Amino acid sequence: PSYADDYSLRRWSRTTRLLIINEAGNRVSLRDSVYAISQDGAVSIFRGGKFHEVLEFGQICYFKETFPVVMDQMSPVVTETYASASFYFLDLKTGKLYEYSASNLEYLIRDDKELLQEFRSIKRTKDRKNRIYLYLEKYNIRNTMPII
Repeated sequence: PSYADDYSLRRWSRTTRLLIINEAGNRVSLRDSVYAISQDGAVSIFRGGKFHEVLEFGQICYFKETFPVVMDQMSPVVTETYASASFYFLDLKTGKLYEYSASNLEYLIRDDKELLQEFRSIKRTKDRKNRIYLYLEKYNIRNTMPII
């Protein structure tokens, strides 16, 4: 087996010394950082000690953050645990996270005036909410990231 096959992201994230070497050659801890990494063609964002799959990758990323809900250990009844999920945008220009909402998408696509105007022309709040992902895709297609 190759080194790549033997060393998964999950295993790497659980090491006690989660380090990278930055441009200056210094070791930097990533334990409390937010960052993205790719393995086998799937991009994941590391946040809150867990990897979360990126559902749309581009200038603006979209991901689902899922954590299990732990029930009270003193509960006399055994119950199943359910996951709580939140959706976020990650602006790769700034590195900032935003909750998945129509108003945050408006803010994030503000530099594409034509697309912003088209999105704002949707009058019904429900219709606008239902089209967030569509306009996110449109933005990422129209505003591709430079490859360096």
